[in-house]
Amino acid sequence: MSQDVWSIKDEGTVPVGGPVTALEVGLVGGRVDVVAGDGPGARVEVHDVHGHPVEVSSKNGKLKVGYRGSFVAHLGQRGRDRADVQITVPADVAVNLGVVKADGLVAGIRGKIKASTVSGPVVVDQCEGELEVSTVSGEMVVRDHTGDVKASSVSGPLTVSGAVPVLEASTVSGDLLADLTVAPRTATLSGVSADVTLRVPDADELALRLNAATGRVVVDGAEHTDVRHKGVVLDRRAGGDSKATINTVSGAVTVLSGRTADA
Repeated sequence: MSQDVWSIKDEGTVPVGGPVTALEVGLVGGRVDVVAGDGPGARVEVHDVHGHPVEVSSKNGKLKVGYRGSFVAHLGQRGRDRADVQITVPADVAVNLGVVKADGLVAGIRGKIKASTVSGPVVVDQCEGELEVSTVSGEMVVRDHTGDVKASSVSGPLTVSGAVPVLEASTVSGDLLADLTVAPRTATLSGVSADVTLRVPDADELALRLNAATGRVVVDGAEHTDVRHKGVVLDRRAGGDSKATINTVSGAVTVLSGRTADA
C-alpha cells in the first residue's frame, strides 16, 4: 500500500481514514495532545509551526507525526523547532510518544503506550493497558491508569496513580510517588537521592522488603531508625498476595495506607 504524506509549514488539518492501529509522534517544542476518539480513523490538527515543517504520514494503519527523516538523528539541529499539535485516534491504538521540551498529553487510550520526554512535562491520563514512561528532567504524571506500568526518571518528578497490578519505577534524583487504588501484585521502587512514597489501600496487607542506606523511613505511621549504622532493612510478611520492594540510597521512604485527594 502506498504512503500518504502531508507537510505542514504553518497550520493545517489532516483527516486520516481508518483503520488506524498505531501512532508514532516525535516533536521537539510546543505541545502535543493525543486523545481517544470514536471512529476508526484519525485527525491531526497542527498550529503555530516554527522551524521545520511538521510531517504527517500514514501507511498500513500506522500514523506518524513529526519531522522528515530520523527524529533522534536530527535532535541537535532542531532545538528551535516547535508546533502545537492535537491528534485524535481510536481508543485501542498503540501510541509511541517522544518529545524533547514540548508539553505532552495522552488521554483515554486503551492500547499499549510508550511515552518519553527530555525536559517537557508529560501527562498520561485515564488510560488502560501496558504503559512504559521515561523522563530525563521533565515532570511525568500517570493519572488514574489501569494496567501495568514501567517508569523511569533521572531528575524529573515521577507520579503514578491508579489500579496498577505490576509497577516497576526507578529514579535517580526526581521524587517518586506511587498512589495505587488497588493492592498491587508486585511494586518495585528504587531511588538514589530521591524521596520515594508508596500509598496502597491497606499497608498492613502488603508484604514489604525495604532497604534504605540513609534517610528517614516511615511505614504506616511508624518510623524506623538505623540503629546499627547499616541502614534500615525491613522484611515484613503479610497474609495477602500483594508485595512491594523498595531500595533507596539517601532519599526518604514513606509507605502508607489510603489515598491522596489529588494524585
